[in-house]
Amino acid sequence: MTDLNQNARDLIEYYCSMEVAPEYALLVKGFWGCGKSHLVDEVISKMKCANSDLKFLRVSLYGIGDITDIEAKFFEQLNPIISSKKMIFAGQIAKGILKGALKIDLDGDGKTDVSANLSVPEINLAKYLTDTKHCILVFDDLERCSMDIQVILGYINYFVEKDGYKVVLIADESKLIELSNSDSQSQIKYQKIKEKLIGKTIEVKADVEGVFDHFVTNLISPANLETLAKYKAIIISTFTHSGYNNLRSLRKCFLDLELWFSKLDADIKDKEELMEHFLALFIAVSMEVHAGSLPADKVGEFFNYDYIWDDNSDGETNTESDNKKKIKDKYQINFSDSIIDISVWQGFFESNSTDLTKINAGFRASRFYALEQAPNWKKLWYFYNLDDNEFTRLQGLVVNEFNNREYNNLCELKHVAGMLLLQSQHELLNKTPDDIVNDVNDYLKDLDKESSVETGDELLEELNEFGSYQGLSYTCERHPDFQLISNMINDYAINVNKKITQAESVKLIQVMNSDPKEFLSYFEWSDSKKHYKNKPILQFINANEFLNAFLNLPNKTKHQFIAVIKDRLNRILRADDELYPEFEWFKLFKKQLEAHLTTASKSISTIILGHVIKQISESVDFTEKQLARDR
Repeated sequence: MTDLNQNARDLIEYYCSMEVAPEYALLVKGFWGCGKSHLVDEVISKMKCANSDLKFLRVSLYGIGDITDIEAKFFEQLNPIISSKKMIFAGQIAKGILKGALKIDLDGDGKTDVSANLSVPEINLAKYLTDTKHCILVFDDLERCSMDIQVILGYINYFVEKDGYKVVLIADESKLIELSNSDSQSQIKYQKIKEKLIGKTIEVKADVEGVFDHFVTNLISPANLETLAKYKAIIISTFTHSGYNNLRSLRKCFLDLELWFSKLDADIKDKEELMEHFLALFIAVSMEVHAGSLPADKVGEFFNYDYIWDDNSDGETNTESDNKKKIKDKYQINFSDSIIDISVWQGFFESNSTDLTKINAGFRASRFYALEQAPNWKKLWYFYNLDDNEFTRLQGLVVNEFNNREYNNLCELKHVAGMLLLQSQHELLNKTPDDIVNDVNDYLKDLDKESSVETGDELLEELNEFGSYQGLSYTCERHPDFQLISNMINDYAINVNKKITQAESVKLIQVMNSDPKEFLSYFEWSDSKKHYKNKPILQFINANEFLNAFLNLPNKTKHQFIAVIKDRLNRILRADDELYPEFEWFKLFKKQLEAHLTTASKSISTIILGHVIKQISESVDFTEKQLARDR
């Protein structure tokens, strides 16, 4: 394989091996992350192995704001040579023993341009490296130095001219020019000192072919090495399409992929088509996030956005959607097919969380893993992969299933409605969008009669989470008719959950009378059983009936319920908060308690009830202030 940067390697090696002082510096330039620092380090390592007399002193200028910081780094590297003399040097620096201000002629016109107070140390490098032809100074991250660019270049020029050192500069020159462009005089000064100091320039290009094997070998565990190496072509292709040429970002991708591959089951990693699509998605999104083009908290929205199939009926675009389109245009990838739930992608890029169960389940539910066993609606979702006859066949099956009310999962119903709406738009179905809306409305009425719909605490979240279900974005998600359908389904789900909660509220009263500990557990978070920690239920209970059951509770349980009151009411910050329906209920319950206390005899129980009333009052006041701010 041809080394894309062999010319750069040869020039660096030639420059560092020159027998005479070149009296100029060599600039190794390239965009940030292209691998220029790594390439220079490789050449240095090779040369040091071949010639032990060569001495390289390497300093990163990133954040350097003072010349003494650079010289301290030089002397630290010389520790094996100078031994205890390092302490002498450190002491002299501390006392400020200097030769005086260094006068620098930046542009070679014979006049001093900077009196930089650079302060050359009384002990200089030449005393310990008298054979300057074997000493090479390497300055990396030149464009990220905090010092004035003219001052730092003038300082470096001092070594080149006075002591005859060879100097290798590593920089993203485009950034150096940007720094100078803000001031026309500064630009002229930079160009002049560049001509004076830099005799040769070589550009390093991002050689992804050359570093791929290095990344795989050094960053990937033996268990995953062979698998990842197999997908070299798709990784390099996606990286190239990103246009960033940033090997540092690609390196981060490999580190992240090691984490993901460690969580995937072996048989999943063997599905080549699945892995190719996943890796294309992963590399593309990772590169965009690392480049700052795609904010990490917008990854979910990015997956959900499909400008090809979603109809923006008002014809307007905004900066955000234009940016999404621009990103997707770079790649030959169907981002709507996210394979796994979009929430998993969002969680990873926003907070580095990975859900092992969701990841493996998502892969197994994808078309790549078992499309032949997939339901007809999912096969139809991939209509752009279908031949005309197969599309017509699957469309007929899905329409029949819809007409026969076979979709009891509301997320699947939502998918079917979106696909039928799209087909109607493109005249692939003998129905208008209004017909589809009416059909879905009738469908929901029939489900209500049969009470056969699938329900659960997470139903609304699944219906609306990032506009997708089972890793597939809802078709026509941005179309106003689809939004109408989505709202109808959401309202239906809310009503279903309301009926279930009403039934549970009856059970809650029974539990209060039989098992006080179980009663409190209703308001505690649980992964193993149904709970109402963040879901309203009390508003379905008659306040007087609840009071009677509450008065019969042990005093300990009454007192513990005070924390529940505070937690629930203080969660209500806006009128659309989930627990808001309980707000008025608590105020009514408080009135019932106050009425009871007017006739009740003094006891420990009445003291506790007084605390309950006080807590409700304080929390209601707090909530009302929050609601007022929100109005």
